[in-house]
Amino acid sequence: MTTEKNTFTIQCGSEGSINPPTYVTEYCDPSGEVSKCTQKKFEGILPAFVESWWKSAEENRSATLTIPVTNFPESQQQFRVGCVYKREGTFGSNSPGKTGNSVNAPTDATTSNCNVVVTLTPGSSASSYDQMVTTIAGAAALMGLLIGFV
Repeated sequence: MTTEKNTFTIQCGSEGSINPPTYVTEYCDPSGEVSKCTQKKFEGILPAFVESWWKSAEENRSATLTIPVTNFPESQQQFRVGCVYKREGTFGSNSPGKTGNSVNAPTDATTSNCNVVVTLTPGSSASSYDQMVTTIAGAAALMGLLIGFV
């Protein structure tokens, strides 16, 4: 993510949910094991973080993080979120009156979890602004010198 592209959306689909479940306040340590989630607070990498930066949809199956341009970290940071398969009654048809071995047999579908490491790149807009102010100040000083010599 950058100050120019300051939104991130994760969509876990109809059978997934966002991991960690507390994603609005915590993330998984990106340097930890992919199969495990060592949770850390967003304030550790984004000191001004507020939960309202996250907007969730579809019963926590999709969410968008928007970091205000003025709140990007001063140094590069990373966090990890992901999707986990949420098994909800994925057994064969349980319609009343059906009998046989296939009624409660698990489905054959295979699924996997996914992890996304998001990199927050320090904002360039503040440094561009500083460079512009310095350039304008330098040009004004140069104009003052030139006018003084004429």
